[in-house]
Amino acid sequence: MGRRVSGTSPKWSTSCRRPARRRAVPSVPRSGGSTPRTSPTSRSAPDPADSGRWRTRGRRSYERHPGTPEGDARQRAAVAVSGDRRKALAKVRIPTLVLHGEDDPVIRLKAGQATAAAIPGARLVTYPGMGHDLPRALWPSMLGQTRSLALTR
Repeated sequence: MGRRVSGTSPKWSTSCRRPARRRAVPSVPRSGGSTPRTSPTSRSAPDPADSGRWRTRGRRSYERHPGTPEGDARQRAAVAVSGDRRKALAKVRIPTLVLHGEDDPVIRLKAGQATAAAIPGARLVTYPGMGHDLPRALWPSMLGQTRSLALTR
């Protein structure tokens, strides 16, 4: 599942460039850690048994200072240079769920609302008290929303 509201998720960009390859696009905020992903040129998922690779990714994520002013500034800069996505979002023709924290200090609620408004038929679900993270207490609700989205076809 893609984890960035900002649209920098590889799954988000794949959905816009090749909508036929995606059945649904969940849009949720990125947590403080790094999510292992395949490289842009790779077609296969990383080996889950490759503990060295996971340790390296975890160390890199920690060294990037998530949740600090430095990390927040880097995230804001990445969002700022990524440009306006409204035209691309308007072309999305698959069920889309936007999950957003009402207290997100990095990607404001207004931006989550704009993302949902830009995608035809998108469903926006907001969580009071949630910031730019994925609190474990909300996982059941998020999974239920995602399941509901997956069953819309």
